[in-house]
Parts: sequence; C-alpha cells; structure tokens
Amino acid sequence: AKAISAAFKFGVPAPEQLAFFGDEAAELLFWQSVETLTELGGEAVTINLEPFVQAAKLLYDGPYVAERLAAIKDFFREDPTRCLPVIQTIVGGAEKRSAVEAYEALYALQRFKRVTDAELAKVDFIVTPTAGTIYPIANVEAEPIQFNSNLGYYTNFMNLLDYAAVAVPAAMRADGLPFGVTLFAPAHQDIPLLQLAACWQADTGLPLGAINQPLPASGALPQPIINGQVRVAVCGAHLS
Repeated sequence: AKAISAAFKFGVPAPEQLAFFGDEAAELLFWQSVETLTELGGEAVTINLEPFVQAAKLLYDGPYVAERLAAIKDFFREDPTRCLPVIQTIVGGAEKRSAVEAYEALYALQRFKRVTDAELAKVDFIVTPTAGTIYPIANVEAEPIQFNSNLGYYTNFMNLLDYAAVAVPAAMRADGLPFGVTLFAPAHQDIPLLQLAACWQADTGLPLGAINQPLPASGALPQPIINGQVRVAVCGAHLS
C-alpha cells in the first residue's frame, strides 16, 4: 500500500460493537481493511458505535417511517397491494404512529446526534463494513424484515444523522463473494471522502465487479462542488 499525501485519523468501532452475523470471513476482511488504512497513512482510533446503532433503530422501529407514508400517502391508501408485501407491512405500520411519538423521536435523534457528532470530531472519518454479511436473494425474500435490518446495521443511521458516506470495494472472499467497507464523515465532506476512496480503490487493484475489467484512472474531482450540488444516479430493487 502507498501512503496518501496527508496523515489522517480514522475511527474504528470497538470490536464488541461490530456485527457480522456469524460471518467470520467478513470479520477477517474488515480487520484487514483497517490494516490497509493504517498502511495508507492513517491512525486508527477506537470509537463508540452504540449511539449510531441506537439512532438507526428510529428509522424502522419508530415513527420516522411515517415520512415514507407521507410521500406516497394517496397512492398507498388507494391500493396498498400495488406495493410489495414487506413495504405494505412497514409503511402501513406508520398509520398507527402519533404526532407525539414523532416529536419524541425527533428529540431522541437530536440527543443521539450530539453524541455521535462528538465521536466523529475525534477523527477525520469512521470506517465500518458496508454490510456485516450478505445473503442469497431467497433468504431475504423469505424473511425480508430481519435480513434487511441486518444489511442496514451500518447504513440506516446515515441519513438520520446527516452524514456523508462512500462505500468502497475491499476484497473478494474465497467463496467468490465481495466484501466492502464504508467511510463516513460529517455532511459536506464528499470531496475528501471521494479522494480517499479513489486512493483506496486504486490500491486494492480489484477489477470492476463481475465484468473483470480493470479500474480506469480516476478523473479529477470538482473542488469544491459547484453550487453545492452533485448529480447522482438512483436505482432501487423496489422498482419494477
């Protein structure tokens, strides 16, 4: 690994706070990724992931799901069967939530954010697995809520806490499945994160996914982002 131009500090969750859901291969590759960041010039600092995880629970276990219902209210109430069954269960559950619960969740999130912002202030960014493990599609279809909850363990807090994040490939497992990590920082740190991600991905030497094509040279990143905006492409498994 080649060190990047400037030294940096990065947060690593305490080992007992990491969840790999029994996936020892993923756990091994995560700690190898931490070693790689150190080789690139980083200093690892142990951080407390628990408040991030607790904040994430507000997304589906609390009234924040009502925001999703508000976005599709007329469509959903007219004929909820046009949605996948799991969406009917999750979004439909928002009908039972009250305004009082919504404000209580808002206040809880503000409390969590004060604590999580303090953890982030100790470092330049935090690294976590992108997902603690991955599942066959059939498993997710059979038990979508639990398995999707596991898949979102490291991501469900990002939007709630207003953080910027980039997921990068880290390694290919012995069984041919991929493993990746996520680097996240406070909002508006997109450019530094993308610059580090470019160095990271070039260092891994991994091909472009299953097509086995080499990674092209990274283009110049805008500095800063013009008008504070960046174009994004969005796709989702819920689309038909």
